[in-house]
Amino acid sequence: MRPIPLTALLAPWRQIMAKVDAFFGEVTSRHAEALQCRHGCSLCCGQELSVMLVEAIAVVEGIEKLSARTRHELEESAAAENKPCVFLHEGGCRIYAERPLLCRSHGLPIRQHGEVAACELNFTAGHPPDAILDGGWLTAALTTANGILQEQLKLEHTPRVSLRELARRGRAALPEDLIRKLAPSDDASPEEASEL
Repeated sequence: MRPIPLTALLAPWRQIMAKVDAFFGEVTSRHAEALQCRHGCSLCCGQELSVMLVEAIAVVEGIEKLSARTRHELEESAAAENKPCVFLHEGGCRIYAERPLLCRSHGLPIRQHGEVAACELNFTAGHPPDAILDGGWLTAALTTANGILQEQLKLEHTPRVSLRELARRGRAALPEDLIRKLAPSDDASPEEASEL
């Protein structure tokens, strides 16, 4: 089997993320006054998370785009700090474009098992029907994308991966049978190239 670039594995995941991002954009345009989500707000970043393998690969892709200096800071932060999300930095996310689905959808009202919940800062006057995201769809879509990945790579199992471990170890935090199938990363990220 020829080594596979990370980006080649993420097409189904990217389709889901594009739909969620588009929905979030629509809700923001219709209900801007009810949303507090913006750079600097990190209320939703207060949890220690693990992600499905397909999202772990996206996170690794995001990490590998960072400069060597930033990756080193991330590793140190993951090993030493006690803050729940090690990717949070100065009010923003270091891997914003590759952030997991939970991070992308947080803030919106989400219907799960017949109940609707939203960030305590948003939609304090109620949840408009056109702003509610279906949590069942989110779970099914992400599970399907992960299943496609598992089948494509012929992996027996796809464990969840800790975001902290991804920050600390990068692709070495992925299962060994997957690492052997991945193409090596480029030595210099675009950010590093601009620093030279």
